[in-house]
Amino acid sequence: MLAAAGCLAGGAPAGAATWDASALASHAMVYLDSPPPFKEAMFREAAASGATSIRVDIPVPAVVTGPSGERSWEQLDDVARLARLYRLEVVGLLYGTPWWLADCAGAQEDVEFYECPPSDVKAFARLAGEIARRMRGEIRIWQVLNEPNNRFVFSGDVHAYARVLIAVSASIRRAVPAARIVLGGLGGPQMQSWPAQLLAIPGTRRAFDIASVHLRGRLRVVVSAVGFWRRRLGQLGFHGPIWATEHGYPAERLYQWDGAFKDGEAGQARYLTRSLPALIGAGVDRVFVTLRDNRGGPWASEGLIGGTVGDPPSWDPVIRRKPAAAAVRRFALTLLARTPPGPSVAAPPRLAQAPAASLRSDRRSYAPGRVMTLAGTGFVPGQPVRLTFRVSTRRATRTLRAQEPATAGSDGTITARYRAPWLAARRSCQEALTVDAVTAAGDAAPAPFGAASLARLVVDLRRPARCHRG
Repeated sequence: MLAAAGCLAGGAPAGAATWDASALASHAMVYLDSPPPFKEAMFREAAASGATSIRVDIPVPAVVTGPSGERSWEQLDDVARLARLYRLEVVGLLYGTPWWLADCAGAQEDVEFYECPPSDVKAFARLAGEIARRMRGEIRIWQVLNEPNNRFVFSGDVHAYARVLIAVSASIRRAVPAARIVLGGLGGPQMQSWPAQLLAIPGTRRAFDIASVHLRGRLRVVVSAVGFWRRRLGQLGFHGPIWATEHGYPAERLYQWDGAFKDGEAGQARYLTRSLPALIGAGVDRVFVTLRDNRGGPWASEGLIGGTVGDPPSWDPVIRRKPAAAAVRRFALTLLARTPPGPSVAAPPRLAQAPAASLRSDRRSYAPGRVMTLAGTGFVPGQPVRLTFRVSTRRATRTLRAQEPATAGSDGTITARYRAPWLAARRSCQEALTVDAVTAAGDAAPAPFGAASLARLVVDLRRPARCHRG
């Protein structure tokens, strides 16, 4: 066990990467009024992609259906059911002004009522709080509008959005104190000037917990944008997490903007294979990958799945998984899943009692996010090997697990690759990572595998920063 070391930075850097399974999410464009088979198919495909959370559109008028107290909860309850079934955390995207509250004065002629700001912000916020209270225990993360700086999505100006954000945030937090609020995803025009105008308005900085941007384009530009947003938001007084609530790359060659990834579906898969670790490593805490092809132009081929999955949603969608779907899942399975506090392995055999098994790594020390290649011998042939990872110092311990077990070959060997997790303590620069690999033998296990096999490996985790012993 290694002693903790103090870091010159005095704590975790603002851009510290998540590097666990929560970092991958699905921008699924699931609507409340989608046909039930379509909704279930999208939840199933999101889970199959390796995502651990899914962004679901929740238009307020779809729940609050009339000005006299009319409510429709069935579709929202079905979302909660699907989330439990597929073990996905729901991020609820709240948007849409009911017709009786819409203030469309001065808006463009082509604006729909739900795109207008509310005439009574407090009334709108009460409706949002009511929805959050009804879904308490099912949805704990709420995003307030989408692309509020894009007039084609929200017709109000920055002050109108600030009023909505402050009021809705306060209403949801009163209803569900543990709720987390996500800023409306910044996309479209005015990407640089608009946030400064918003955060200059009193009350906005405390009205959200998570910043949100939409990241599309050439790989180098997209990754460098993360650093820009970190610095810009920090200058404006926000130092919390940043999510990319929309990220994707087209499979259609016509819209493949990056010259290094212009070979159709194969290029899309290679782009995401590169972009996801690059974005997380640059400091994006969660990346929502576009799940389905939809709409026109570049978005029509941006999804991980094609087929009859575009709008309007189909009752019987035909789904075709592109190579990008497999590429994203491969990356997802390299991310370790968080586990509740407790023993790293459930009642493992003691090393002295277990048959000889061994585990080794390709390095003795890893920075968070670096690929760890693990190889083991002496396991029960053909049986699943479960791997648990414990990051520890004298002050803190964090336990994670591989999302899927490795299967031992006929010779009892395994090989697996995972991304090294982040450190457990904020002020640590070096910690111990203990890996336990265990498999329980069945009745038919060949000799000499008469009991469970256990192997243990200890390596170093080092923060990528200059440190001194503290």
